[in-house]
Amino acid sequence: MIAKEMNNDSNHDDLRECLQITPDGRSTFYLKDGRNLPLENLKIGNIIPKNFNIPLYPGDLDDKNADWVIDSTISIDKLYPSQFFFFIFADPMLKANYIPQFNNSNLKKTIDNILNQLKRFSDYIEDKYKKTLKILVIGTGELTNFTGYVDLIDLLEKFPNYSFMSFDGYTGVYFNKIIKDKLLKRNDNPILKIGERTIKKRSDFSREEQSALKILESIDEIERLEVIADLETENGPFNSIFKSYAPDILCKAKRGKHFTSSSGIARRIYKIHGYEDKTGFRTINRWNSDFPLTNITDVFNSTLSNLNDGPVALAIIEGASYSNISGCSGHLNTTWGNLPYGADHNFIQAVTTGNSAFKSSIPYGISPQVTKTNDYPYGWGIPPLQNTLGSDHFKFYHNIKSLSAGSRSMFLHMFSGSDICIEPWVRNRIENGVLIVTNKDQIIRKKNR
Repeated sequence: MIAKEMNNDSNHDDLRECLQITPDGRSTFYLKDGRNLPLENLKIGNIIPKNFNIPLYPGDLDDKNADWVIDSTISIDKLYPSQFFFFIFADPMLKANYIPQFNNSNLKKTIDNILNQLKRFSDYIEDKYKKTLKILVIGTGELTNFTGYVDLIDLLEKFPNYSFMSFDGYTGVYFNKIIKDKLLKRNDNPILKIGERTIKKRSDFSREEQSALKILESIDEIERLEVIADLETENGPFNSIFKSYAPDILCKAKRGKHFTSSSGIARRIYKIHGYEDKTGFRTINRWNSDFPLTNITDVFNSTLSNLNDGPVALAIIEGASYSNISGCSGHLNTTWGNLPYGADHNFIQAVTTGNSAFKSSIPYGISPQVTKTNDYPYGWGIPPLQNTLGSDHFKFYHNIKSLSAGSRSMFLHMFSGSDICIEPWVRNRIENGVLIVTNKDQIIRKKNR
């Protein structure tokens, strides 16, 4: 079992169907383009009745957030008994982000409640199926106090043809503003019509580019600076998606700092991801160690191995680390090359695909908006990944049913590959109900085998 290259091929007929439940009612539609599914007696994905009831999401900062994740999973499992469960618990991170008085004691209490909810789910599996649920819990890493934003406006005033795009602790600098502008204005599918662009090594920089590099290196709030082409030399070839969209220079902010976003929007936040090089993990109920867990990319093969002999749950807890996961089993490296992951899409992709950020479809240092298409309005305009843990791309794994649930919007249906995903639909902290996404073609394939 080895991780396969990530594939966003959306040129197939994507039959994922969605049920959105809000306080005002419910709607059904295709995930790919948002077209309505008007049939009154439709079963979403041939599984979920249109009148299916599920508790409404209590909210990002509610203490019952984790309870809702497990309650929702049990509700769906009763309709679609599964063997692989993938969870993302975002509430420790979200509370730390937005509640000023949320301290380390509150954080530990929130994480302990999540562990208790996982125990409740394990008891449910034991009682219903008379089988032991093996669980692997992974934290995304330490949090730290937010100390301010890093602004690159002075640089861009000196070099008006340059541009940058930021995503939290990383920003990417493009020497050619036209390149970024063209990427942002793309209306076709970049995955299908992609051309590698040339990215320069440091030794090939022009005099002007060397001057810009010196200015970046002099900014105190920038902790690390990497030339993308040099990273490729050190770490092996990037995939074509990464190479086409990657900036010329990647900057990492100092601990406690975020870069201002390209849109200029700056949110009021209190704690952020610490960008450490390690995190903690815990195994529950005799998780086998045939594949040693050293880096977060090892989780992929370890999980597949454990699925050989019973049900498995993989749980990611945002904001959890070695110091606050009770009964922690050890450390996991959270680095790609010598750079740390954020608590973000690339962390999730590394876990669910076994591939590092160098193989990502959304490289660090760019906005996810770069890779958007006219399709998939419920996921950055990006097709859900193939060859992920919840998918059926592995021969022995074809008939293992998979179910994902969590309190992080979008990430579950985009990066898990599960047959059914349950998640809140939240944008800019505005809650719009619950979204259930069913991978209809995958469910049908498993049923017919």
